[in-house]
Amino acid sequence: GGGRRVSVGVKNDKNTNTVRDQQQLIMAQLDSLAMNMETMMQKMNQFETRLDEEQKEKEKNEAMSLQLFSQLQTQINLMQARMKKLELNVNVDPEQQKLKAWLDSTDGLADYYNVFIGHDITDFSALSLMNMQDIENMGIDNLQHQMLILRKVLELNQSNKNQL
Repeated sequence: GGGRRVSVGVKNDKNTNTVRDQQQLIMAQLDSLAMNMETMMQKMNQFETRLDEEQKEKEKNEAMSLQLFSQLQTQINLMQARMKKLELNVNVDPEQQKLKAWLDSTDGLADYYNVFIGHDITDFSALSLMNMQDIENMGIDNLQHQMLILRKVLELNQSNKNQL
């Protein structure tokens, strides 16, 4: 009976060794998987970092492009305004030049030159007939400017009477 125990014991030792070997193999495989996962996580983090940097660079470039576009649009608008001003001053007849000088001689009225021209008030004969209603109808709603224009018209009419 004692021999069986020994053989059973040896068999149990073999089984124990086999189980330990399998556990060690499984542990080694788990360690390997854990290392592979760690490597993959590091690569994913590097990839995310690179994507974030590329996204930030893209957003920065888009912001710079929008800013540049806005600056260019502003410059274009300024140039268009200057061109319109120049167009209005090109081929101005002497009567219109007199009207411009007359408006320029009073602070605040120079900006109304285009309003006068736009309403076909292009010379002193039309100007001398103006009244407050005409000034309002032209869209000049600043009361101080209305009064200045009216005073200048009255002065113009007075000087024309004195010249006759």
